[in-house]
Amino acid sequence: MSPHARQRSRYENREEGPRKISQFDFYKEISVLPSGKDIQKCIQCGTCSATCPVFRYNPRGNPRKIIAQALLGLKEEVIRSEMIWLCAKCQSCIVKCHKDVSPGDIIGAIRTIAIREGAVGAGVRHSKAFGKDIYRFGKLNEMTLPLVTLRHNIAKMLPLALKMFFRGKLPPILPKRTKGIEQVRRLFARFGKESR
Repeated sequence: MSPHARQRSRYENREEGPRKISQFDFYKEISVLPSGKDIQKCIQCGTCSATCPVFRYNPRGNPRKIIAQALLGLKEEVIRSEMIWLCAKCQSCIVKCHKDVSPGDIIGAIRTIAIREGAVGAGVRHSKAFGKDIYRFGKLNEMTLPLVTLRHNIAKMLPLALKMFFRGKLPPILPKRTKGIEQVRRLFARFGKESR
């Protein structure tokens, strides 16, 4: 048995406890999640970036680059990056991808891993607040979501908020609960509490 094979068998031995994922296996960690299952099919053609409306206005939100970094094993850079939170989930990349990779879904899987790993920032706060609102009301609380997400930077939004207020366009502070809220809560109970 070659030294490489011995090292590999030792690495894959399940009796020694949970297998530590090396940085080069980050794509495997993503592919375990249902929304990340197709990451290995990506050929880095750039179609996702070419169709991404976020990338058009903000070059930091580059789906091809995010997937490339994940495939290269740059786990810390990817999950700590603001890039993964810029995706608007518009599905443009999913529709255009000729390899059926679903880059938007893969970014969703990376977001899930980032939250599990304890990432912080506006994107994480937004995702968690989004999930809490859906659990509590069955819909978004559009009044408090920006407050939770932006925190100290909310002052930048005050001119817009004042315009909305004077035109009667501000949403209610506490929205009415959606009919069938118990069904929504059963879905949360069934599929996990990571979003709450």
